[in-house]
Amino acid sequence: MKSATRCVEGEDVGAVTLLLPIIGAALGIVGYFAALTWLLVVGAALCGLNEFLNVASGTYKVPFVALIFVVVGVALIIPWYVGAMLGLCGAGALAGLSEVYGRMKERMS
Repeated sequence: MKSATRCVEGEDVGAVTLLLPIIGAALGIVGYFAALTWLLVVGAALCGLNEFLNVASGTYKVPFVALIFVVVGVALIIPWYVGAMLGLCGAGALAGLSEVYGRMKERMS
């Protein structure tokens, strides 16, 4: 798997790859629990944009983890579209946390 922090001809896009999924997941989860549908939609859209950018840049060939999270969300939460958005936010949270872990591991070595 390619590093998501250097995917555009050596340009550093690390802030985007770190903040986009974390902010999206946080907004989505807060929107769900605060019953603010617009905030949930914005958070899910940011997480979806992050998945799109990962696929478009070649970091992922197919976003299996996001697909699994969305399918589980659809299966468990009614209405289905809220489950899909929460699944996307969960995948975004996982992507953000894995990016933080990768950066910490990189700095340690």
